[in-house]
Amino acid sequence: GGSITSDEEEPIQNTTVHPTSSVVVTRPPGSDAASATVAGGTVRGPGIKRFQKTVRKVIQMNKIQSAFNPGGIGAEPGIDPRRPGSDAAYGHIKEPCEIEVIDYSATNYEIQQLDNTQFKAMMRATGGKRPPWAKVRWINVAGISWDVLSTLGITYNLHPLTLENILGGMKTARSKADYYTNHLFLHIMCQSLAEKESAASPLANVNPRRSSEHHAFRSKSPQQMTPEEEDAADEKNLRRRKRSQDVDVEKGISKSKGKGKTKDPKKKYRSPTEERRLETEERIKHTEEGNEKLRNNEYSVKVVTKGLFLYLLRDGTVISVHQADRGFGDPIYRRLQTPNTILRASADPSLLIEALLDLVVDRALDIVDRFHENILACERSILLKPKMNTVRQLHFLSAELSARRRSLDPVKTLIYGLRRYDQERCVAIAQSSGTITETEKIQGFLSHKSKIYLA
Repeated sequence: GGSITSDEEEPIQNTTVHPTSSVVVTRPPGSDAASATVAGGTVRGPGIKRFQKTVRKVIQMNKIQSAFNPGGIGAEPGIDPRRPGSDAAYGHIKEPCEIEVIDYSATNYEIQQLDNTQFKAMMRATGGKRPPWAKVRWINVAGISWDVLSTLGITYNLHPLTLENILGGMKTARSKADYYTNHLFLHIMCQSLAEKESAASPLANVNPRRSSEHHAFRSKSPQQMTPEEEDAADEKNLRRRKRSQDVDVEKGISKSKGKGKTKDPKKKYRSPTEERRLETEERIKHTEEGNEKLRNNEYSVKVVTKGLFLYLLRDGTVISVHQADRGFGDPIYRRLQTPNTILRASADPSLLIEALLDLVVDRALDIVDRFHENILACERSILLKPKMNTVRQLHFLSAELSARRRSLDPVKTLIYGLRRYDQERCVAIAQSSGTITETEKIQGFLSHKSKIYLA
């Protein structure tokens, strides 16, 4: 993709073409015909040899650098477990996972509960192939660990961008659907009431740098404050706002004292854009902390947000990776154990995806019901005995409800896109990859029955 030049390379001149053998003889300037060596029809002068040596050295250095820094600038996008250096870069992301491998058909059902080591041994032994009688295989992974994800990526040829999404996903990421040639990938933000979380994933304790990304939207509220504490908190917020008004945050110039730019000797140099971003984040953090002290545990709704990642493969394999409570898939297990349920009798992997999405929606409806109950309690308290604290809590509930609605809207858009554009997206992917002919008909990932139930 580029050219490499060497200051030591000599200009190439005096080129002679032998008509009989079609051999090009190149002579460095100042040398005679005897100084060139012909071996097998190829002439290599001292300048060419130095150039080739330099090229080989640069290629080797690039290989070493990419091996130890797979995510650096200019690196290939995504996380490929086959790439050299991936284990060294992401091996620190590990935790004990609870893995269930369920194989089922209309007449048979089998479940295996494995840990990380047992799952890797099983994948190596079977190569990811399910029993001949099984129509669907569901691999449910509770927890995120590099050894399990790398095994899944290699065994089922998962796209590197999807693995990067799982390992580097943020709590504020939008729910989305990505189509690839051999699988469909869904990233869904699963929200649930904190009181119904049985056992949270310990991934946040593994990587401290990203620990804040895997928590809920807000931390647990403290106990209710006394009137004296509320007055002190209000006075503290007023002082903080006055200090922020005295300082021009964009230019770092003090308006009241006129001493020029404020400098912190302990702070490293940052660009003005980065300074503004950090100061804005700090102000938002202080505001949230002040608002948190004014909340009331009686009316506050504790919500936990975790990522849910789903794969639907062409061969009937469904993979779910989540950080939700360990009992996330229990309702589906009970349905699969009963032969006369639609999920079991149809043996349709896309119906299993619909069932998992249905769990996400059910948890969101629990949150809506809890908000409705708390708002009614606030309104009743205001009607019976109006207090400023109750009015304040009603405003907090209204703001939280708007935030939850914004976070759930992408899920509605995702479900609509799956129902409406599944086949069209599969055709577009096949056309872009060149694996479709004009007479060939491409099937979508979702069956007609699953689209009906998604409605």
